[in-house]
Amino acid sequence: MNVILWIVQGLLVLVFGFSAIVKGTQSTQRAVELGMTGVADVPLRLMRFIAACEVLGVIGLVLPYATGILPVLTPLAAVGLGMILVPAAGIHLRRREPLTAMGNVVLLGLCVFVAIGRWPT
Repeated sequence: MNVILWIVQGLLVLVFGFSAIVKGTQSTQRAVELGMTGVADVPLRLMRFIAACEVLGVIGLVLPYATGILPVLTPLAAVGLGMILVPAAGIHLRRREPLTAMGNVVLLGLCVFVAIGRWPT
């Protein structure tokens, strides 16, 4: 189970890391061109804030559990990233992008899996 959790955490790091880089460094128009259509109507400052939250979430997915320093932060980071996905799915549904919304739901499921799997017993 530990190996599967690390694989899922790695996948989440890749997805949210890419998202954070694009949202944190590109214009809204460029982010949309790169496939992040959900930010089309989001103010730039909010997009940058989401990127910062994603960076913290990516760090939290790996570092605490890998180092053994406050490992409870890893499932909490998964919960935090999952919280970003809920409104993201809603935005994509309003934009009539059901496949993208479904992708958000799948990622949410992976976040829940990590949160439960890494929760201290």
